[in-house]
Amino acid sequence: MLPKVEIIGKDPTGKSIVCGLFKLFDTTGIPLYVVFEGCKQHDWIPSWIHFYREASDVGWKHKTITNRLRSGMEDVYEKEFVNDVINRLDKIFKD
Repeated sequence: MLPKVEIIGKDPTGKSIVCGLFKLFDTTGIPLYVVFEGCKQHDWIPSWIHFYREASDVGWKHKTITNRLRSGMEDVYEKEFVNDVINRLDKIFKD
């Protein structure tokens, strides 16, 4: 059984914000770029904070999380968007 991707809210434009993406990636081995491409196709916005916390909960360190996110995002999202997400996570979680 696949882990569930859960809609946890809406952004101001009405797009669904989803969590459960790390578990989907971690338990199935689906590459992150495929996970994020699926989000984009469904017009979903990943909850980057949920992703970060789930990765951290299984022992991933900050640098590993942000490097993996950057790598998975770079073929799906524009560079400016990727940098913005990583910079925001740095501000929230970096020691």
